[in-house]
Amino acid sequence: MLYAQIARSRLKVIQKLTNLVDDDARERAIQQHLFDHLWLLSTSWERPTRHPQMEKRVDRALGVVTKALGGKEKLQRLDIAYKTPPGTHVIIELKRYSAHAMSYDLQAQMKRYRNAVRKVLEEHYPNDEPDIQVIAVVGRRPTDTPWEEFKQELQAIRANVVTYDELIEGALDDYRDYLEADERISHLTELFIALDEETLSELQEE
Repeated sequence: MLYAQIARSRLKVIQKLTNLVDDDARERAIQQHLFDHLWLLSTSWERPTRHPQMEKRVDRALGVVTKALGGKEKLQRLDIAYKTPPGTHVIIELKRYSAHAMSYDLQAQMKRYRNAVRKVLEEHYPNDEPDIQVIAVVGRRPTDTPWEEFKQELQAIRANVVTYDELIEGALDDYRDYLEADERISHLTELFIALDEETLSELQEE
């Protein structure tokens, strides 16, 4: 029952995004929802652990990197965030939907973000080997390098590029099984509620 409630609430968010056809509206909606709903990127990323002091240090480090970006890169960037889902550190950058990022520039930028976060973590946790991932959400894939080749290059630095449309479709696919089983789960939910009410009634009679 609890899973059904969680899945339904998440599907409402996904369906809201799916129904948006205007690029600007989709861009604003992703910016509004993604950083608070990391399960849109991975179902295993439920609720990030909060480390306010560490987040401030990382934000400052990322701020130094973003200030050093060239004019074109600054115009392409919409937002950036550092999150800590269980077992990993994630840097998520949102590119503007209309931006045309080149693979070389994108990869170099993601390396700089990753190195900045690694430096902060090594200073405070010198004995740990942190898992740092960098994800860029873009309007369209870079076309200057074959996509499969670019993906392999990104894997070497624990990075990934996903389009707005792929993000939404991927989240929908993750919960498609629930959609198909929704009627059966609803029936089970009603059955459990009826059993609870019956048990409560029997206890009251005793």
